[in-house]
Amino acid sequence: MKIIKSILIVSLFIGIIISGSYKTVISNYLLKKNPTCIKAIIFDRLTGKTSYPVYPYSFTYQTKEYTGLAQEKGAGKLQIGDTVCVIFYKENPSINKPLSYFDNGDIKCNCK
Repeated sequence: MKIIKSILIVSLFIGIIISGSYKTVISNYLLKKNPTCIKAIIFDRLTGKTSYPVYPYSFTYQTKEYTGLAQEKGAGKLQIGDTVCVIFYKENPSINKPLSYFDNGDIKCNCK
């Protein structure tokens, strides 16, 4: 019984690691490999006590709405109603990030 419990705990742990990897490493790879750019509209501003403001955004692709989060470090220049350039993966638009997330200039976008 202890062996089965240990196997279940290890399996759960491995699943969490794989899920986290998918959301970061794999999604970044997919976005860099085949990016599609679009303008998204900021619809809220969330703040934490020790973090920078986070701005939820939304965009529409093929008549369906998708959302994401943009984080701005610094003076807080973004406002509700502003637009941000977002890249997304066409096969799964829920995989999306603001272009500003990729600071190194690897991705060239001309948001429309």
